[in-house]
Amino acid sequence: MTEQDVIAALFLASSGVVRGHDGAQHSVSSPNGGPEGAQGAEPWTDAEALDGAWSVFLTRLAQMTQAVGAGLWQLRHGDVVQAWQVGDVPLPRAQQVLERMRSQRVYSQLDLPSPHPWPDPVRALRWRIDGDSHAVLVLGRRGRDFRAADGAAMARLGPYLGPAIQGWQARWHAQQAAARDRRIGEALGGFWCRFSGSGRVIAQSKGLRDRLAGTQMTLNAAGWPEFTTPDIARAFRQIFAAAQTSDGGAQAIDLSGAAPMQMVLQPDPHMLRGVFGLIRCAPQLHDHMAGQVAHHFGLPLSEARLAMLICDGHSLQQASDILGWTIATTRSCSKQIYAALGVNGQLGVMYKLQTSAIWLSV
Repeated sequence: MTEQDVIAALFLASSGVVRGHDGAQHSVSSPNGGPEGAQGAEPWTDAEALDGAWSVFLTRLAQMTQAVGAGLWQLRHGDVVQAWQVGDVPLPRAQQVLERMRSQRVYSQLDLPSPHPWPDPVRALRWRIDGDSHAVLVLGRRGRDFRAADGAAMARLGPYLGPAIQGWQARWHAQQAAARDRRIGEALGGFWCRFSGSGRVIAQSKGLRDRLAGTQMTLNAAGWPEFTTPDIARAFRQIFAAAQTSDGGAQAIDLSGAAPMQMVLQPDPHMLRGVFGLIRCAPQLHDHMAGQVAHHFGLPLSEARLAMLICDGHSLQQASDILGWTIATTRSCSKQIYAALGVNGQLGVMYKLQTSAIWLSV
């Protein structure tokens, strides 16, 4: 293991890429979020990061210096905000120790600013990243002490730590922003897919396959579209062929089933004869969301259920049948909804709910 291998691993970790045993590069996303499916904005924990690209950098550094463990911590205002670790690192995250370390200096177990002596060999480096942020890189051994060359190699890594961590942070925040955008698009019923020139789906939004269930087009395991009737299959082939031409423009097809859905096909500028599909599945409110709707609009639960049915396009007669109410009770309740929302009639209820931010919370 050479110093160049360690530096290469550091910048691969910065970009979220790890090189596998086959030599290929694989993208690594935070287990709590990423461009393929972020679920939140929580930082990585130590255990989660062991499977990430940072562990590769730390493992290579430990191998080069024959350490039993390596850790990299990011401090902001003296607090640990990110941590990556492999093996056994003897240095605790004691704030009083970390804050007393000087920047750009490699410490050993003999001169570490700690009130207690360290029984095992250690090397620690603190490096400033920006105005209020520092990186602390730590190596630990058992028994034999580190060589002078190990400390010198660690010091040479210092100037690279700041750019590497800043690059990782920029990419991580970009992932989180992309994940939020994706969740908003899904909440509003927006999806996409890419078709090859032969008509097979080769990439798609997360969740699209589930949303297509119950519509006039589904995707089989290989990504080929399957249609409920020969007519819809024929219509799709016609607009797909038109979308493959540069002057065909956008082509629309109705795939509505249990819920309204349309797809617009247009040429894919990045693939010869490829087609890009944009899908709009009209979101619908369901009974388990009644509590959220009631809270959002300040309605009683019974009125929220009726408002949701009106929003989904049901007539008052249909809503009364679904709810098990008399039509007189339904009409009376609808008038109370109109007054509470400040609208006139069912169209006003639909517009009020459809244009509200409730869709971003359900």
